[in-house]
Amino acid sequence: MITSKQFELTELFPSSLMKYLWLDSDWLNEELTRLILSKEKEHCGISTTNVGGWHSKKDFQTWEGECVKILLSRMMILGQEMVKKTYDSSDPDLLAGWTIQAWANINRQGHYNKFHTHIRNHSLWSGVYYVNTGILETDNVPPAGIIFADQHRVEPINRDEFRLRYSIKSQPGLMLLFPSSLGHRVEPHLGTGDRITIAFNLKNNRFSTINYDIEKNNVGKSLPAGDSKLSEKM
Repeated sequence: MITSKQFELTELFPSSLMKYLWLDSDWLNEELTRLILSKEKEHCGISTTNVGGWHSKKDFQTWEGECVKILLSRMMILGQEMVKKTYDSSDPDLLAGWTIQAWANINRQGHYNKFHTHIRNHSLWSGVYYVNTGILETDNVPPAGIIFADQHRVEPINRDEFRLRYSIKSQPGLMLLFPSSLGHRVEPHLGTGDRITIAFNLKNNRFSTINYDIEKNNVGKSLPAGDSKLSEKM
């Protein structure tokens, strides 16, 4: 027999999630849409976690155009805000040295992204910017959301009442930022328009994570994009 007086439960290490809605972004989103659709015609794209849809090469940061410069600047601003709030510091050494890796995504009706993380290649913070939800006025369906889940949580199989998920619906101008190790997936797109997003990673060789040691020593690997045990049924 065990006694409740001996129990001690500690919840460790919550994940940070920053949301910011960039107002007055209509012009920017229109320019990004034109640019991304033109890039789709130039390159067939790559396949990673996307099931259907178009995934650009991870070189958005090298694309030309004023809209690209503006969005990259916004990514950097949000990244620096995350650093300030995470460490409660505006130390210039913490804010300098950040680089961006980014790519564009187009999901059309029925397309989605499998559960995955971004911890490869020394990524620290990861994020997404929503250009277009792809929902037309006549669609009468909700916008596809991004679903976050803690891959360290132990959950009973086939017992949905014990599952913990956090969902955010897409919205033009919305930018999210979170640790690259935080698992997430994208719901199937139900609209008839083009759902367009730009995902990105922030890197800095002045920072480190446990994942770096795992990578260097090849002790373990990040969660596969299509892990069937944690992915939810589509």
